[in-house]
Amino acid sequence: MISNSQLTLVIVLHVVLYTTALFASFYILGDRLDTEHPFSLSKRGQFMIFFGVQAIGFAALMCKGEDIARIVGEKAFPYVFYGLMIVFVVIGMILYNIVPKRWILPLGIAGWITTFSWTFWHFVFHDPSHHLH
Repeated sequence: MISNSQLTLVIVLHVVLYTTALFASFYILGDRLDTEHPFSLSKRGQFMIFFGVQAIGFAALMCKGEDIARIVGEKAFPYVFYGLMIVFVVIGMILYNIVPKRWILPLGIAGWITTFSWTFWHFVFHDPSHHLH
């Protein structure tokens, strides 16, 4: 069993890792703040944050991939997997155009938090010894 101090350390490192990854991806992809409007994000930046909504579906595929493979079969699984990824991206693009603009950032941030939390808890508590071999 994990002690409270170990769990706290893992959570803090988890948040630092994913926050760093998010800001690094913004930097690498060239989405920088406008100097005239330092607190505004471009459309591209808003979409990158909103991509957290689609990432929930990717996390579901990652965490439940073995179950899905058992249901559809090993040969069909790659097609189903990539097909579902395409469906998640298309649904995300449609939602981005439908959702009111004031909800883009809160939904995207909530999506990223849910995605990272789900994958973190899955891989830590599902079967930790399975992932260490």
